[in-house]
Amino acid sequence: MQINLLGPFEARRDDASTAPCGGIKQRGVLAQLALEPNHPVALDRIAEGIWGTSVPPRYRQNVQTYVSTLRRALEPLRSASAPSRIVGHDEAYELVAGPDEVDVAAFRAGVEAGARALADGRPLAARTDLDQALDRWRGPALADLVALPFASDWLEYLQARQLAARELSIDARLALGEHLAVIEDLQVLVRDHPERERFWTQLVLAQVRGGRQVEGLATLRRARDLLVEEHGLDLGAELSELEQKILNQEPALLGTRTEVALGGSLPVALTPMLGRDELLALVVSALDEGQRLVTLTGPGGVGKTRLALAVAATTSARRETVWVPLADEQTSTDIAQAVADRLGHPVDGSGETLTDELVLVLDNLEHLADAPRAVRGLLERHRGVRVLATSRGPLGIPGEQVVRLPPLPVDDASRLFCDRARSILPSFEDDPEVVAELTQRLDGLPLAIELAAARINVLDPAELLRRLPAVGDLRDPSASSVRQSSVDEAVRWSVRLLDASALTTLHALAALDAAVDSATAGAAAAALDGHAHRVDDLEQLVRLGLVVPLEAASGRRFALLATVRAVVREDAAAGPAVARAVGAAWMRRDQDRDLVGDWSRQHLSRLSDDLPLLRQVTQAQIEAGEVAQAAELVLSQRRGLHQIGRDDDLRQLCATILAADPPEPWSARLEVMIDCATFSTYGADAGALLDSVERLDPSDSLFRVLGYAYRAALRSERGNASLARADAEAATEAAGTHRTLLQMAHSAASWVATERGDADDAVLHATQGLAAAGNALERTTAVTDLARAELMRGRVERAEELLVGALQDARRLGQYKALSDIQTNLGYALIRRGAAEDGLAMLADVLPAVARMSDLGWTLEVVTAIALAALTTVPDEPRAVDLLRAATTMTRAIDADGSPVPGPLLGLSEPWQAVLDDPGLAVPAPTALSLEESALELAASLRREAETEDYPDAG
Repeated sequence: MQINLLGPFEARRDDASTAPCGGIKQRGVLAQLALEPNHPVALDRIAEGIWGTSVPPRYRQNVQTYVSTLRRALEPLRSASAPSRIVGHDEAYELVAGPDEVDVAAFRAGVEAGARALADGRPLAARTDLDQALDRWRGPALADLVALPFASDWLEYLQARQLAARELSIDARLALGEHLAVIEDLQVLVRDHPERERFWTQLVLAQVRGGRQVEGLATLRRARDLLVEEHGLDLGAELSELEQKILNQEPALLGTRTEVALGGSLPVALTPMLGRDELLALVVSALDEGQRLVTLTGPGGVGKTRLALAVAATTSARRETVWVPLADEQTSTDIAQAVADRLGHPVDGSGETLTDELVLVLDNLEHLADAPRAVRGLLERHRGVRVLATSRGPLGIPGEQVVRLPPLPVDDASRLFCDRARSILPSFEDDPEVVAELTQRLDGLPLAIELAAARINVLDPAELLRRLPAVGDLRDPSASSVRQSSVDEAVRWSVRLLDASALTTLHALAALDAAVDSATAGAAAAALDGHAHRVDDLEQLVRLGLVVPLEAASGRRFALLATVRAVVREDAAAGPAVARAVGAAWMRRDQDRDLVGDWSRQHLSRLSDDLPLLRQVTQAQIEAGEVAQAAELVLSQRRGLHQIGRDDDLRQLCATILAADPPEPWSARLEVMIDCATFSTYGADAGALLDSVERLDPSDSLFRVLGYAYRAALRSERGNASLARADAEAATEAAGTHRTLLQMAHSAASWVATERGDADDAVLHATQGLAAAGNALERTTAVTDLARAELMRGRVERAEELLVGALQDARRLGQYKALSDIQTNLGYALIRRGAAEDGLAMLADVLPAVARMSDLGWTLEVVTAIALAALTTVPDEPRAVDLLRAATTMTRAIDADGSPVPGPLLGLSEPWQAVLDDPGLAVPAPTALSLEESALELAASLRREAETEDYPDAG
């Protein structure tokens, strides 16, 4: 559960779905309980917070009604015997919530933790706690509840706490040395809150410590004028004392320290560092707070050395800092000796112990075989020394803090390119879209971006973009190190450190166009050398920055940066054999999955993540003449692709394979599947290829069931009731006794019966389908069929009960077709029951998920249902009429005789039959996206308008 009040009211259930909490008074009850979680709130206080001085005589019954409705909204699956989140006491109610389940409570706890950390001298921890607390704010607190009496006192309190948290956060940033970085924020704060002297003090401190003493004194004068003359306040002691310290140039105020030049001067950066301010503050703070080993990691060219240089420049103003460059050292270099050479005395324990104030910066350790042991030895022998290391991967030493540098975000990357380009060509004018795409294609790597910008005298960004992915001509002949002289040398530097097995895995991954899981990576590598490959290979590639680990919906995946892939392919192109081997491995894994019906959430999310690679694999199989294998692979994924809403991709893949002239039975199967997918995407051309079902052998049960089932649905929608019924019976006959196939066939038969108006037959087939269902996916499909049939019979409460009961199974599958289908029909049921506002909210919640599926007809139905629900709530609402007209126009453009009204809501559409019969010409012509946006805007607008009304008392 999550209750958010620091912004517009928001309530989510345990499964993260939105809880429809009704009108403003009902939400106000929950808000009052959430503001004091785990404490009873007196019923009288709740009533006064809702009605103020006009509490109605039956307020107890009203509040009880609100609480009962809120319990159902927050916990729809709670059994009658289970305890509720909202506990009733004598004349009081209490919301039971965890520490992070109410944003106000989490905000207060975060501020308290930040204040403690700041008082304990831990500014980094303080900043983290305070920033996380402030991030809880999504806008003005209680934004849509301000009309209720309870809100005013809480607003004043929460706003004061927010400002206090801002003050503490800035104190933490000042303690971290971010003086210049906070000036802009503070200028806004003193403008918006000129009466708060603490903000003025912080601004003056930031300016002075940032080297802007004149500005600091001017700010002091402005503060005095505003506080004294405009607000009638005396200048506080803190500001007065601060002014005197500035005039006296007190060193403690200015933060000056004596810089120690030990072991030679630090290297001087030739260009400013962009986009790494937060990481700089993080690393400096970690070292200041006593972290003994910080390792900067990331791929070659991401800017590890540049950040280390910035850290060293900062820490050298605080304590002794020694730079030890190791990039050009041999693999067998003795690190302790290299450090000793820089210091001028031994560090192996035979000489003096290094000072506690010393920071050693060891730059480029990844190629040194003895690096982990040597660094650990330094830390153990010299207990006060702190080490900042750079390496393409972690050292694996206990206590190590690893800071991985990500590629630059697109805005920072574009700014870096333009800054460097203008330093070479002052007249350079950028094309933001081209520059953004160029820097993204260069993986946001500062080295690659700077080398590309260096060619701006010869090649403009568009020409540079056309030359990618080739990166071999991005070079800097003046670079101090060979590995930094070009992008390809930066990559090859790491490649040369790989063992033979990891190198093979790298070559295999470079042949694939998308991120893969570890099993697919192993299958790809085995295609090149015939050996089994271990996870150790991936660990080595990640450690050297050649492969990037990603968290995807299906779990951990591994990807190559585009620049790495380009260099590796240039050196050793593995060819399409790798993709074909992946296809064979997938086929062994997923063979007969459609007949077994084993489509879990894990399988569905993996298929979604693998879809880009599936296209590459299929193309490689076709080019190798393995057309039947390509057909078998794609068709084995047909049910999963349908569930994740990618019928359009399924249709395109099948059409591509069919064009390669596959043998029978694959040709007939592909034709059947193309029209199945076309029907699912609301294609008017569906039908002709479904007749290919007649070419299939009687033993081809799966595709015969699919062909007959979809043809039955298509014929039913086109009014051919007798032919549709015959096809539904043929599907049932083809299924035999196979449970998964029987469920499919009965689902089609139930649909056909619903379309022809035979509710009893629809219920019969849906019930038989439910009896045959063997897993969560099949059960949710069957329950949806049964609920739809019950709605047709007018048994709305029974339909709603079925759909709510199936939600748990559907949620296990994720936000894919099964869950969206149940939520859609539940919305219809709520509207039919008379709860139009709740139904509209449910449909608005599910519409974005439906729109992501490649099923235009479904999207049009949900949009139309939202329009009808709005018209039920607000008769003659013009925006709803326009939406209904636009949805009908788009439907007719696809199917001249089609209607976007969902079957369960046909009765509600009768008053608007004239619009449905003749929608007129919509200007501009509607699109799926414009309809989705209009429907969501209408739903949100109606909710806002309803909340401003004076709701009648419940009960």
